[in-house]
This record gives sequence, structure tokens and C-alpha cells, in this order.
Amino acid sequence: MSPAPKPQYQRISKRLFKLLDYFVISNRLGEVLFAPIDVHFAPGEVCQPDLVFIAKEQAQIVGESAIEGSPALIVEVVWKGSGTRLY
Repeated sequence: MSPAPKPQYQRISKRLFKLLDYFVISNRLGEVLFAPIDVHFAPGEVCQPDLVFIAKEQAQIVGESAIEGSPALIVEVVWKGSGTRLY
């Protein structure tokens, strides 16, 4: 099992969620969800991003236990020394 995120990581993630969620709700754009939530891109391709924005036009990808498809936006909070870089 991975260790729990550090407080500073939680603060950053929380702040990003609050800002994005406020904007999305205010403009009736869709829904913002936060970790842990599985995103299934294809069979065997699953990730758990920190934040996910699902546009209202793609609401059907939100399933009972996971997001089934590519959200409009995925946010992953990273910092120097946070592990393997994906880019």
C-alpha cells in the first residue's frame, strides 16, 4: 500500500478542486470529481487521477463504480521528487 499523501499535497489538491468545482458549477459545465476514482480508458488501462472534469455532454461516461472513457480534463498533482515523471 502506498503511504498517504502529505498535508501540503492535500492542500494543493483541495485548493485546485475548490477553484475548478466553483467555476464548473457556476457555469453549469458538468462535474468535477476527486481521488480516489478509477478512470477506465480501455480494458486494462485504468488510472486514479487527483481531479477529473466531466463535461455535461459526456455525463454518460460516469458509471456506477468508475468513469468509463476519457474525461474532458484530468489533473495530477506532482512536485519535485514525487516519483516517476510521465513526460
